[in-house]
Amino acid sequence: MKAIEFETTAKNHLVQLPEDIPDGKKIRVLVLFDEQKQSNSHEQDIKALLASISEGLEDNDLRRQYDFGREAANWLT
Repeated sequence: MKAIEFETTAKNHLVQLPEDIPDGKKIRVLVLFDEQKQSNSHEQDIKALLASISEGLEDNDLRRQYDFGREAANWLT
């Protein structure tokens, strides 16, 4: 028996198999998935994504930098 491992996303309860698996070949399937609640709301997905951006960062990483590299203004007098 040959074993392969691949990751995919189920769409409409269907999974696309890799092209190298021939038609009519008997296969055994093991399904593993995270038990996190899947949100149907696009807003919740964006919120979770934005919240995860700061994971592992320190306060210095999130501090706003006020020096944008501009030179001091030279006002005409």
